[in-house]
Amino acid sequence: MPVSEIFKTRVPKRPVAVVGAIAAAAAARNVSSTTIGAEILRLGTGRQRLSLEDYFLYGAHVPGKTKVERDEFLGDTVMLAMNKVLTPLLGGFFGNKLLVDQVLTRSGVAVAGTRAVAAVGRLHSACEVLRSPPEIMAFLIRTPLPFFGKPCNGTRSIGAVSVVGRDGE
Repeated sequence: MPVSEIFKTRVPKRPVAVVGAIAAAAAARNVSSTTIGAEILRLGTGRQRLSLEDYFLYGAHVPGKTKVERDEFLGDTVMLAMNKVLTPLLGGFFGNKLLVDQVLTRSGVAVAGTRAVAAVGRLHSACEVLRSPPEIMAFLIRTPLPFFGKPCNGTRSIGAVSVVGRDGE
C-alpha cells in the first residue's frame, strides 16, 4: 500500500463467485444447491438481511452449523443500522478505538496495547502520534512483527491490516 493511502479508508470490494460458492457449499454440507439457494434467500430477506456476499464471507455456509446458528448471522445492512442507532446514544464511543482502549484498560480489562496512532489533526495520546506518511513509514519499518493496524475511528474492520512480514525479510 502506498504511504499516501494510509490515511484513507475504503470499503473493500468483496466479489463472490456465486455459482462456484453455492456448489462448493452444497457439496461440503451434502445438500443440494437449491437448499443453499433457499437458505440464502431466507437469510437475505429475514431480519438478518444477510447479503449473498455476507453469507459466504462471514461463514454462514460452513458445514456443522445448525439453523439456529445460521440465523444468528447479521448482514452489513443490519450492522450498519445498529451502529447508527447506538452511536448517538453512546456519543460515538464504540467507533473510537483510543477511547475504548482507555476505558477498558482503566476498568482492568486486558487489551492489546496501542503502540501508535496515525492522526492528521490535533491529538494527544499516551502512545506515539504519527502525523505524516514518512512518520508512518518509519514506524512500520522499526516496529517488531507481527502487529495489527486499524483506523482509530470506524467499524466493521474496514481499513484493518495484519502485518506479519515485510518485503525482503
